[in-house]
Amino acid sequence: MTKHEFYVDMTCEGCSGAVTRVLNKLDVKFDIDLPNKKVFIESDKDANVLLETLKKTGKTARTGIRCSRCDGEDVLCQPVLWLRVVLHGTTGWRSYI
Repeated sequence: MTKHEFYVDMTCEGCSGAVTRVLNKLDVKFDIDLPNKKVFIESDKDANVLLETLKKTGKTARTGIRCSRCDGEDVLCQPVLWLRVVLHGTTGWRSYI
């Protein structure tokens, strides 16, 4: 099974309860990290299916990865792979879709 990470704008136990209700209908394994507003799902279902299910809670839901460009921010990167590139003594970030 693939482990997926989502950001869901949960602010209380009611919000996490809504996430629990919609995910229980999919019969997937999941863990909710309410303080960090994250939901971890283990499933072979497509990430878009999982994301659309999370959006049924009425909360903002996003998928993506954290990178060093996002440290300290309360959002996740768009689903883009960021690679640190070292060329001829210079460093920089390059985006690859």
